[in-house]
Amino acid sequence: MTIRKKIFVLAGILLALFGLVVGALAFVQKLNNDQIANIVAYELPLLRLVAEFDVYTDRYELVILRALREDPANSLDLKSTTSATQMIADGLRADIADAAALLDKAIQDPRYQTSDRVDLARISGSFKYLGRNLDDFLTVGQATMNHLNADRREDARVASKDFAKFEQAFGPDLSEIRRNLAGLTERSTRTVSIGKS
Repeated sequence: MTIRKKIFVLAGILLALFGLVVGALAFVQKLNNDQIANIVAYELPLLRLVAEFDVYTDRYELVILRALREDPANSLDLKSTTSATQMIADGLRADIADAAALLDKAIQDPRYQTSDRVDLARISGSFKYLGRNLDDFLTVGQATMNHLNADRREDARVASKDFAKFEQAFGPDLSEIRRNLAGLTERSTRTVSIGKS
């Protein structure tokens, strides 16, 4: 083999190695871009929705319990409380619907790895459970407000005690969903930062 052929073979090998490195880097970059896209498109909005849901379930109960303690002669405050609770209830329903739609879309997104899809499916199942509890939770609030509006304060006080049934669902269970979403985002972020190292 002549020296010229040896140089061409060596140059060909170097070009092939360069091509492999560039291809591997492009693949890693695509994975990183997918992870960032998932964080922005799904995980951050889901974290926001769960945080809003958590705050508004507490606010809904708090507004109703404060109405129980207010002066029964002040019907103007009671009317504003009734409309406020209805607005909060509508917001809670919207948050559940938005989160369910976003989770369904995320589970179907091919950019997610299988293990992440499994985690998202678990979170989705937990959200469905919260949605079923939400209807009962709002019913307790509505019953309490109906008794207050009918000037049956003792009945309202008794009805409001049913909020205790939801301490687990809207307390530790909701916190677990938040931790699972935060863990998913943390893993995605870690994957991106390792890929850039």
